[in-house]
Amino acid sequence: MSSIYALDNTSSYGGVDTDWLEDEDYHIFKINIPGMKKEDVKVLVVGGDTLQVSGTRKSSIERAYGKYHIKERPSGTFFRSFQLPGEVKENEITAVDEYGVLVVHVPKKKRLIRRIPISML
Repeated sequence: MSSIYALDNTSSYGGVDTDWLEDEDYHIFKINIPGMKKEDVKVLVVGGDTLQVSGTRKSSIERAYGKYHIKERPSGTFFRSFQLPGEVKENEITAVDEYGVLVVHVPKKKRLIRRIPISML
């Protein structure tokens, strides 16, 4: 098993919920970012082995009148960092916003097995 783990989970408003799944072909990250625009989210691969996802959730527009009784929707920045295993195809990573869930597909490199012939001396 590869050593894969989350490096950091920092935020000025709390963490973003993230699922990390793995199948035979991909590492798949699902990150909750409801209400955020794609311009406010950044997905980076740093050094070929670290996936970084960060963003800023802007405060909702204040009303010109009235007052809040409850205000639970968070605002501020978030940052998540994940150590990727060495066998990923970093140039083929894709990210799609699926109705408020950022889905990042990190394809794995196929391990090649080659039989080495043994020669006689």
